[in-house]
Amino acid sequence: MEFHEAFKTVFSRRCLVQKALSEVSGCHTSQIKKVLDGQGTVTITTMQSLLDGMEKLSPGAKYEFFSLWGIDSRSDLDRAISAICRAPSLNQNQRTTLTRALVKHHQLAV
Repeated sequence: MEFHEAFKTVFSRRCLVQKALSEVSGCHTSQIKKVLDGQGTVTITTMQSLLDGMEKLSPGAKYEFFSLWGIDSRSDLDRAISAICRAPSLNQNQRTTLTRALVKHHQLAV
């Protein structure tokens, strides 16, 4: 499942509102709409802001997102971290940020 598909599924299931998510995440509503529609690319920082915002509005949303995204076991986590480390489009700070978010998610899921 692509990022935007998992994001849209959680967003819909939890009856979230773009304006509220915008307020808690710091992302503009037009950017949230683009993510929901699968348009454009999402930076690591934006992804983390949106997921943190969804979690504030609806506790458990981040865990649900990562589960839908296919990261719900230790082997999935290891594969995801390995892929992050090899991704040429990410700088070291982005790799570290995303890896920490995945590890934190995994710790919550255990």
